Amino acid sequence: MKIRSLASSLANAVSAQRSAAQEIQRNFDEIRSRIREIRGQLRDAHSAAPDTAGIRERATIVVSQLADEARGRIYFQHLRTEADEFDAATFIKSAATVSILHAPPSVGGGTGLGFTSKTNVTPLHLEALLRPDDLTAMLVREAEAGFEGASELRLSTKEREALIQRLTSELDELERADEAACREAESAGFNVERRTDADPRWLLAADSDLRAA
Repeated sequence: MKIRSLASSLANAVSAQRSAAQEIQRNFDEIRSRIREIRGQLRDAHSAAPDTAGIRERATIVVSQLADEARGRIYFQHLRTEADEFDAATFIKSAATVSILHAPPSVGGGTGLGFTSKTNVTPLHLEALLRPDDLTAMLVREAEAGFEGASELRLSTKEREALIQRLTSELDELERADEAACREAESAGFNVERRTDADPRWLLAADSDLRAA
């Protein structure tokens, strides 16, 4: 009778341990599934396309920089030919086919435009200087077309920063919880396999640091 009782107690203990091991594994699976999910969301946040306002803001900055470069490389003198007023649209169109338009007065002079350095002024510089709104709109359209289908997530700069900060904080807490649970399970006699991509900061952390975090 005693042997049967001991055998029954042992069987119950083994069953309880098995149930505990299964419960522990379920908890680990849940934590690690969430870690994978958060990492995926972080990748999406980093690769998210900017929203239209962000694209326009960046395009405006680029056009402004190009216009500033153009101002530093060219100068306008008397914008009048013998026959007609200087026509910006015609000038932009013809600028695509020439590299030097007019010489500065100091070297023979011309009318309309002169270069102050040997640095070439591209048609894009001239477009930014003379028709900035048109160039900005074109850049926005091109960028929008380029991002089409690349990412379903569209974020402003502030939204991206806030999302990345929140996800990074949550991921750090999950990594801490995963390592803390590993050590608790091991101290109770359970064998736990650690993840190969576990955060080394928490793998190497002292027990007190894991509990204090």
